[in-house]
Amino acid sequence: MKTQAIDQVEPMVCDHCSTIPVSHLSLDLNAPTVGWAISLEGRGIQLVTDDLGRQAISRADFAGLIAEQSDRERRSVEEARRRAEEAQKRPVVVGVPAVEGASARESMLAAAGLVTPDQEFGRREAPRLLEEALDAGAKALAEKRAKTAARNRQRA
Repeated sequence: MKTQAIDQVEPMVCDHCSTIPVSHLSLDLNAPTVGWAISLEGRGIQLVTDDLGRQAISRADFAGLIAEQSDRERRSVEEARRRAEEAQKRPVVVGVPAVEGASARESMLAAAGLVTPDQEFGRREAPRLLEEALDAGAKALAEKRAKTAARNRQRA
């Protein structure tokens, strides 16, 4: 018995089977977001009417769409494989070892080689911007109240 590769066999197709209804495309292909009619028109694929009055495309155009999707899926799998290989090659970032019974802050402070800003630059005075602003606001408010009280006393 002689066997042939599937690609070499030319199937016998009747006139009614030479087109694929557009409504059937989603059975084998991912539907485009803009809809089949607009997508096919944008690709230059001619829509025809089959013997039942449905919009359809030729089998050759359908085969091309299937090949495109297979190619996209193959590229997607290759890209995912490539990214996985790259992820394995990247070094794993190592953090500060946890100290049992200590908080995250205490673990970081206990880490070997840690130098605090105070140790590195020496002790410095904490900024007092907020306190100074609050004091200035309180002083201005006290002055305003004193002026208002003085005016009220003059009127009385």
